[in-house]
Amino acid sequence: MFNLFRSRKRAVRYVLGGILTLVAFSMVITLIPGLLSNPAEATDVTLGEVDGRPITAQRVVSHMATMGVSSDLPFNSILLSSTNALDELVEREVLLTEAERFGLYPDEQEVAEWMQLQMPFLFPEGVFVGAAVYTRYVRQSFKLGIPEFEHQLARSLAVDTRLKRLVTSDILVTTPELEEVYRARNEQASIEYIKVSAADFTRQVRVTDEELRDAYEGEKAQHGIPERRTVKLLLVDDSGLPVPEVPESRLRQYYAQNRATYRDSRKARASHILFTTLTESPGGESPDQKAKAEDVLRKIRDGADFALMAKEHSDDTNAADGGDLGLFSAGEYPAPFEQAVFNLEPDAVSDVVKTEVGYHIIKLHEKVPARTRPFDEVRDELLATLRQETIQRDRFALTDRVSAAAREAGTDLEEVGRQFDLEVRTLPPFSINEPPAELSGDQAFLNALFDNEPGNPALSTAGGITKIGVVSAVDPTRPAEFEEVRDKVRESVVTQRSIDLAQQRAQRIAEEAQEPGASLRRVGSRFGSRAQSSEFFKSSDIVENIGRASILGPDPFSGEPDLVVGPRRVGNDFVVFRPLERKEADMGRFANEREDIRKTQLDTKREAAFRVYTEAKVAAYEAAGRVRKHQDRIRDFARLYSRGRT
Repeated sequence: MFNLFRSRKRAVRYVLGGILTLVAFSMVITLIPGLLSNPAEATDVTLGEVDGRPITAQRVVSHMATMGVSSDLPFNSILLSSTNALDELVEREVLLTEAERFGLYPDEQEVAEWMQLQMPFLFPEGVFVGAAVYTRYVRQSFKLGIPEFEHQLARSLAVDTRLKRLVTSDILVTTPELEEVYRARNEQASIEYIKVSAADFTRQVRVTDEELRDAYEGEKAQHGIPERRTVKLLLVDDSGLPVPEVPESRLRQYYAQNRATYRDSRKARASHILFTTLTESPGGESPDQKAKAEDVLRKIRDGADFALMAKEHSDDTNAADGGDLGLFSAGEYPAPFEQAVFNLEPDAVSDVVKTEVGYHIIKLHEKVPARTRPFDEVRDELLATLRQETIQRDRFALTDRVSAAAREAGTDLEEVGRQFDLEVRTLPPFSINEPPAELSGDQAFLNALFDNEPGNPALSTAGGITKIGVVSAVDPTRPAEFEEVRDKVRESVVTQRSIDLAQQRAQRIAEEAQEPGASLRRVGSRFGSRAQSSEFFKSSDIVENIGRASILGPDPFSGEPDLVVGPRRVGNDFVVFRPLERKEADMGRFANEREDIRKTQLDTKREAAFRVYTEAKVAAYEAAGRVRKHQDRIRDFARLYSRGRT
């Protein structure tokens, strides 16, 4: 509840800050060289159009890369993926067109203002670092040139922030909806269950060599040996850079130029008693709550203890602490609340104060006037800031020099390592779907390594470490011989037959347990399977020995003890169960969770509403002939893509 009535100004900054991460993920692939056998001919082909604006094969390639689509997949899978990628790009273009129609597309000044707010390290002391440093940062962090980076950023702001807000601003969540979600989240159940594991049947499975060969022939297309590449990896680590010296005069100059940054606003320590009026219409009047607040205020004026009154009457989560809000700065709470706080004298109690979340009675404990922190107090902070800025600029410069040397050296990355005294590792051959630990989790870098020609370096920067990779050898895709995958085929056959046997056993247990007078315990004992009883769990919990409770569906909470459910598959195992007991949700704690639920549900409803809006707009554009998809070109594109990289 505490977060309910803190100012939402900071939250807006956090939401906007998240855009950069999303933009980075979606853009990081866009300048990777084409995957097709002849990019010059293929990547400029128009596969679709929205209002005449082309969606090229290169954009589809880039989008498929973010989806993790490999050229090693069968043609039909690639065709489906490329069609889906084109559909998503068409959606994006339609939304951008709508954003432009509503005048939501930001201009250069608005993009610059957003960057200054969200990327302050590019504006030390409020001054732009310059085009050279900015260009290096964007190229190293996002693999983009400046025009494309700013173009993509503007598009994301137009659609993901402005258009979505315009379309979904009227979406509300009602109190009955909140209560329903709360009950579903917090009701508990226990079950009696039997788990039948496929692993218990593995020893029963016998597979002949002939059956293995038949399975291999039937799945031959799935057992190809994918392309493998040998990569030399060079690491540029921030920790290897010397700690820069910063003269005292520079620290004092920076402090003088940024004194406002180190000015603390006035503070106060106060307690409050909250009578919430939060409904689907925040800020609405509630005569009953106001009357309660006024009655409690009269008791306090007559000598009642404020902290005791807070414990008894406050709807805030800090009621047990007497309503203590601790020390806070001006600007953290709604204006009417803060105006009342700072107009009080220490130990004084306010009148009833109305804010968007309810009625408050406030007691002030102390006030701390605004002040500018002196130089000596912030010296270490200044030193850390200037050192970090210097290290970042030094890293950009070093990485530029190393990258240039790597491009000149080709596959001889060891020479570059010796030149700059940097570590070079040679990674054993690997496929794109089974990368070594050094590359795991960096899909964009992996894609670049498998797209680039040998000797052409790829670069990735994250967590203060820049990786420069060069492919030194390529083992092309080829069909697997039977002996190479014999063990893999055997494992697949044995696993599937074990699963089939486990499912058959679980099905027989379920059928017999449903007969009149039967019980899971007795039926299980006949099959050598022990029935167990679970502890109480919620729908979001992990049930011991089973897994996520959501796998079981809503049946555990039905309250029907004679209901036998299953078999439900859990990985390679199967569960048959019946409900035992059910506990209703404790509605006494609803107020504590209400706002978190409201935010989650509101986000969910807004996402759903925006999805409906998007689908309706795309359908309208298609009906009006404003969308074109060239199906013949898409098939040709998929064929080229599936031929693999050359």
